[in-house]
Amino acid sequence: MPEAKISVPGVASYFFANLDYYLKGMRRDDKDFCNRLLERKSVVLVPGSYFGSKGEGHARMTFVSESEERIEAGIRAVGEYVFSFTF
Repeated sequence: MPEAKISVPGVASYFFANLDYYLKGMRRDDKDFCNRLLERKSVVLVPGSYFGSKGEGHARMTFVSESEERIEAGIRAVGEYVFSFTF
């Protein structure tokens, strides 16, 4: 997802991905994006808007307890979900 801009906090085990480019093309907001991703790909991301208005259009991703293989599979599934839409 080359258009997703990432914000990585210095001391945390999560990051926020700015999905605005993809959300506009899909005509979705961050909550709808995360809910549909869970339903269709069984991947959990937290809508950035849950963390306030500055988080709108973002998704929070955490990797604390997952293996490298599961992280790679999850990222691949997110990419498949996003690219299943025509932009």
